[in-house]
Amino acid sequence: MTFGTQLTPIEVGSINGHVEAGIELYKVLKGAIEQRIQIESEFSKKLEGLAKKTKSDLVKLNESQAFGDLDLEFAKASDFSEIDLGGPLLDSVAGGGIPSLGLALSAWTKQIWDEAQGRRLLIDDLKSNIVDKLSVNHKFLDTLREENMKCHRDLLSKRDAVYEQKDSTRAEYNAIKDEFSKSRDKQLRAENEKKQDRYQKKAQNQASQRDRMKNYYILAVNTANAVKNCTNEVSFPAIMDNMYNINMTQISNIRSLLMSATKKQNDFSQHISKRFDEVFERLGSANAEGDIQTWIQKRIDEGISKQEDDPDFRVVLDQSRGDHDGLITEGCEERILTNMVVESRIKLEPIREEIEDLEAYISRGRAELERVGFDDGEDEGVQRSDAVQDLDKALRSLAAAKLEEAKWLSRQTFIENILGEIRVDNPHDLKKESFVLGSTCAVCEKTVRGDGLKCTVCEVKLHTSCKLDNDPECSGAVEKPRGFLARTFKGRKKTHKREPSSELSVSSGMASKVSLNDNSPHSASPSYANRSSTEVGAPPPVMPRKSLSSSTFGAPALPVRSNTQRSTASHITGHPVVPVPSRASKPRSRSPSFGPSVGNGGGIIATTAGFGLPPRIDESSGKWMEVISDYQGEGEDYLSVRIGDRVFIPDDGESWPGWVLAEMNGKRGLVPEDYISSPQSTSGPGITSRPLPSQPIPRATGSPARVLYDYTGDPGSDVLTIKQNQEILVTDQNVGSGWVEAKVGSSTGLVPESYIQYL
Repeated sequence: MTFGTQLTPIEVGSINGHVEAGIELYKVLKGAIEQRIQIESEFSKKLEGLAKKTKSDLVKLNESQAFGDLDLEFAKASDFSEIDLGGPLLDSVAGGGIPSLGLALSAWTKQIWDEAQGRRLLIDDLKSNIVDKLSVNHKFLDTLREENMKCHRDLLSKRDAVYEQKDSTRAEYNAIKDEFSKSRDKQLRAENEKKQDRYQKKAQNQASQRDRMKNYYILAVNTANAVKNCTNEVSFPAIMDNMYNINMTQISNIRSLLMSATKKQNDFSQHISKRFDEVFERLGSANAEGDIQTWIQKRIDEGISKQEDDPDFRVVLDQSRGDHDGLITEGCEERILTNMVVESRIKLEPIREEIEDLEAYISRGRAELERVGFDDGEDEGVQRSDAVQDLDKALRSLAAAKLEEAKWLSRQTFIENILGEIRVDNPHDLKKESFVLGSTCAVCEKTVRGDGLKCTVCEVKLHTSCKLDNDPECSGAVEKPRGFLARTFKGRKKTHKREPSSELSVSSGMASKVSLNDNSPHSASPSYANRSSTEVGAPPPVMPRKSLSSSTFGAPALPVRSNTQRSTASHITGHPVVPVPSRASKPRSRSPSFGPSVGNGGGIIATTAGFGLPPRIDESSGKWMEVISDYQGEGEDYLSVRIGDRVFIPDDGESWPGWVLAEMNGKRGLVPEDYISSPQSTSGPGITSRPLPSQPIPRATGSPARVLYDYTGDPGSDVLTIKQNQEILVTDQNVGSGWVEAKVGSSTGLVPESYIQYL
């Protein structure tokens, strides 16, 4: 410890400990001294009494007895170290008439007296030293306590200053927080809602995948039974009789192949077949050809309802009771089943064409065999053997095609029977959709917010829990004006002014939700309101729908199309959108395709790959042209061609300045008009490359305006970002309630009308 500096709490505690220890020592010494003084006082009184008694005894007793008693008493009292004797005792002894005893007693008493006086002086000195030290320690302790209190007061003052600074900082923080709370809360809420939307969409996709797998499993089980029954009814005797004249060995081989094909058809999917057998094994029977519904009902009546928790049992149980909820999902029953019927019809069409071609080829092969004799020579025998092999392959493919046709036909019949129970004349096409701004439910007339259902035809909206039992039929499509992107394209007529309740049209090529079945058309998805922060005091605009693609003059975005349809609306750059052909298939082969051989283990299902036949081109509806220069199309709307290719130009196809719609090898797309020529006008291999026709960019005209408030558009949408005092050009005022179309620099999009002032 250094004097002159502030004491730490540890140093102060150490000093206090030493002082308290000194005080305790003083108390102990003080008690010992007081006890010693009391003992000496009692001994002095006792010695005086003894001297008086000795003096009286000397008178009465003889000298020897008196001195013997006196020596004994003094010997007993020799343990006392301090004796306080007064002068009267010495005088009385000296005057007793015994000089020798008086001198001896006086010397001995004086010695004791000196010793007692020395001890008393020592005790007094010790007392004074302790008192002085205690006084010094008390003064030092007072000084330390005063310094400690001063340090404590300094700490309290510093603490108060820190608290004041903390309070001022918190007040400043609260002021800043209150100032920016609205904008920051909106941004955070928008980010959270976007995350929730992504998570919800992911969960819906997973649920739809589970539903599709469940539907596929149920349909596969029913298809296996139907194909088995249908296979038993197929009549092959006529085929066998016609082949009898060919070779009995061939007949035996084909019969074994047909039986093998029938067996493979029963187990066309290893996983489905295994699950199918497990269902009936759990139910107590493996007979799949029996009366399943009657047998299951009998088992239920016998008391096996405890197995209803088994999902496989539930599937068969629902089918036995006529409950098709296990096959369809809530809210989209007819749409899913209709798509399945359409899929079956699409699959059946090329299969039936393949069967017709195979039957015609087999007829020609049989006629050729009848023409070639059995004993006409070696060459004819080789030719006949080749014909028999070709006919054998054709018969195998025909058997496989008929089995595949039976499978899809039974599947289609099964689904159509279900549709007959739930179909209405004009049903609603309900699809799931998220309503951010809210809408009125057509059933309960309450506000629909969040997930709900919407008809893609009449646009009726309702909760997912509500049912259109009272109004199951759709009233038809509602005529809606097109959006500004469609009106901007050259040649489009301007639509009438929108009503306040109308919404911005969104093409199916832009923001869309894919339905549960990949073959179903895409429908416009709900757009989310722009949640960007706005300036305080600016009136909030009514948010239109927004697309997921941003179109600018400088960087045009090609239109997006789905598998089955393409948007007819064009982007602002004027790129035309090509309609999708009705059938996009591989080119038709001139010779019949037999598919993989059944005998080689290809399987029945594997033969479907060779059944697809391309559509025939009606040459009366257009003309053939020849390509005179190479062109590499960019994007799926343009067709890549090479020199010498022949393309078909339909008469009813749309055309644009410098571009024509062409078809080649089952594909359609745009090609430059200067890159093709009629076959009669070509005079050589043509040039290797030509300049592409210019794609005109529409010039934006409109009314100038000045921006009053800052506004931030959502990235990836058609809403622009504008700054205060910025001059813009309003190109269309009839976009929607509270919104106008404007050009800002090289970008064109939507801005809120209440944020601008016309000049």
